[in-house]
Amino acid sequence: MPKRVAMCLNPDGLDPVPEVKAAVADAGKRLERAGWTVEEIANTPPLREAADLQTKLWLGDGYEAQLEMPPNARAIPARWPACAATGQKCFRSMGRRCRRR
Repeated sequence: MPKRVAMCLNPDGLDPVPEVKAAVADAGKRLERAGWTVEEIANTPPLREAADLQTKLWLGDGYEAQLEMPPNARAIPARWPACAATGQKCFRSMGRRCRRR
């Protein structure tokens, strides 16, 4: 059975931090050296909804209730930055904040 893998550096149009892109590209090169066929694809199926649902799972049952609280009474949702252009949660910024902790 042939060993094949697809690799996408900008899944669902997201722009991962350079370190993530480099790690994915490096993984692709390692797989090629191990005999795999690596195909770089331009996009993936939508991921944003799945990422939002995963966030809700991580934060537990109180997530939705925290969004209704005044900002100074919230835990993590208050720290979750919104994208200036879309007003939606900015996963890239939150990732940076989590790594700094």
